[in-house]
Amino acid sequence: MRVAQLEIANALQSISAMRKKPEHHLQLRVRELGQLFNSMDLTPFLNKNLDREAEAFIETWAAEFPSDSRLRITIHLEHLPAAGDPSAIMIEAIHNYFDHKAGLTRSELNTSFEMVVSAR
Repeated sequence: MRVAQLEIANALQSISAMRKKPEHHLQLRVRELGQLFNSMDLTPFLNKNLDREAEAFIETWAAEFPSDSRLRITIHLEHLPAAGDPSAIMIEAIHNYFDHKAGLTRSELNTSFEMVVSAR
């Protein structure tokens, strides 16, 4: 009886492991925080656009993996801002940028689908 329970537990762990999304990790090294964001963008920091080169680099890296992957980015700053640890605000700003971009892409796709449907 104990062996059967262990086998079932092992089988459940295997199934759980197979369902886990693969995780991929990108490590970026920059001199200062400003290198990641578009210096011409005058919006508040949490809503700033990413620098075009940084955006392209991240998107090219992410495109190499299946769409259901979990992506993790670690940013190493050579010079920390005088205001203190920017980790939380950087995470939020990068999430905001890609959430906004995903929303724009969804909107464009919906408009394209509506045009195709109405053309029929």
